[in-house]
Amino acid sequence: MARATFQGANYTMRAVVDAVPGEVDLYNNEYLGGRILVTVIGDVNGDGEVGLKDLVAMSMAYYSMPADPNWNEYADLAQPKGIKTLTDLVTLALYYGRSTP
Repeated sequence: MARATFQGANYTMRAVVDAVPGEVDLYNNEYLGGRILVTVIGDVNGDGEVGLKDLVAMSMAYYSMPADPNWNEYADLAQPKGIKTLTDLVTLALYYGRSTP
């Protein structure tokens, strides 16, 4: 997987595929949409900083899994993925007080 450095912001995703030989219907070869938020690790609520609101959101989702009603995919910060554990909380603590550049 390629990694790149981005400034914290909202980005719009764009994907384009080349036509295959004989393809006539080209209207669906490009997709524009889907928002991507680039922010600091631990920013569970997407406000650009890691703080008390993120800690509260993390605590509400603590020890949850994807099928649980309190699951929050943005609070799944560390391995093992798919469950909120102490490692997610420690990751949030490591970035506490930081904000998106």
